[in-house]
Amino acid sequence: VVVVRLSNPSAQPVSVPYGTRNGTAVAGEDFLATAGTLAFDPGELEKTVAVPVFGDTQPEPVETFQIVLGTPVNATAG
Repeated sequence: VVVVRLSNPSAQPVSVPYGTRNGTAVAGEDFLATAGTLAFDPGELEKTVAVPVFGDTQPEPVETFQIVLGTPVNATAG
């Protein structure tokens, strides 16, 4: 689970699209590609993104992927 936080509460609803991006971990092999839109109610500061991770049967080094946020509505990225 990844926590996405707003730096300040908003008086308006805020939405932001998100999606996963491969790193050393590969979608479909190491994790389930995930995308959607986070919707924050006025005053709400946190949302979570759940990304299912597949277990390996062979030992491997630590692998990574990214959560990429798109352009927010009623907020600015920074």
